[in-house]
Amino acid sequence: MDGLLLSPAGTFDESSLTGESLPVEHGKGDPVMSGSVNGDEAVRVVARATAADSQYSRIVALVQEAAASRAPTVRLADRYAVPFTIFAFLLAGIAWYFSHDPERFAQVLVVATPCPLLIAAPVAFLAGTSRAAHSGIIIKNAGTLEQLARVRTAVFDKTGTLTHGRPALHAIQVSATATPGMSADRILQLAASAEQSSSHVLATSVIDAARTRASICCPSPAPTSTRPRGSRQSAEARL
Repeated sequence: MDGLLLSPAGTFDESSLTGESLPVEHGKGDPVMSGSVNGDEAVRVVARATAADSQYSRIVALVQEAAASRAPTVRLADRYAVPFTIFAFLLAGIAWYFSHDPERFAQVLVVATPCPLLIAAPVAFLAGTSRAAHSGIIIKNAGTLEQLARVRTAVFDKTGTLTHGRPALHAIQVSATATPGMSADRILQLAASAEQSSSHVLATSVIDAARTRASICCPSPAPTSTRPRGSRQSAEARL
C-alpha cells in the first residue's frame, strides 16, 4: 500500500512503476508507492491509503481493463460473423449444387469461414497485451496495440527507460594525482571491497566487474552512508 516515509532516508527500486533503472532516494515525509522495493536498510513507512486504493492496485486494474477491451478489428469481426457465416454456407451450397461434388462444399466452407478471424484476432491481442505486461509495458486498450503497427517513429521521455537495469563497468580512469603504483585493477579491488556490503545496483556492478577480473575483495568495516552521494569506507587504511 502507498505510504509516507518516516525514516530519515531510504533507497527504493521503482523500476516496475516508473521504468527508472536506478534506485531512487527518498527523504523523510516523501511518498512511497506500493510496488517499490526497499534497498539497503530497513525503513519505517506509515500507510496513507488502503491496498485497494494504492498505485499498484490501479496498475493491476489498468491491465485487467486492457485485457477485457476489444480492438476495432475484433469488433468488426464480431459484427459480421453471423451474416458472413450464412453467406459462406450459401456460397458452399451453390458450389456443391453446380459441381455435384460434396468436396466442393467443404472446400469453399473452409476457405470462406470467418472462424480463423474470430479466434485468431482476440488470441493475438490477448497474447500481445500479456507479453507487454510481463516486460513492464502497460497497454491501456487493445485498440492502442493495434495502432502500434502503424507507428514509424517513437519518442521516449528520458534516459533509463530502455535499459535492462543492469549497469556494467566499462572502464576505469586512473587520475594523474593517484598514489604511485595505483593501477586500475587495484582501484577496482579497493572499490569492490568498499561496496561488498551494499545491495545498490551500481555497487553490484562494481563487485561483478571485480569477480570477472578475479580480484579478491579486502576486508572492510561497516559502511558509512553519505546519501545521496553513496557510501564511504576504508580498506587497508585507504579511504
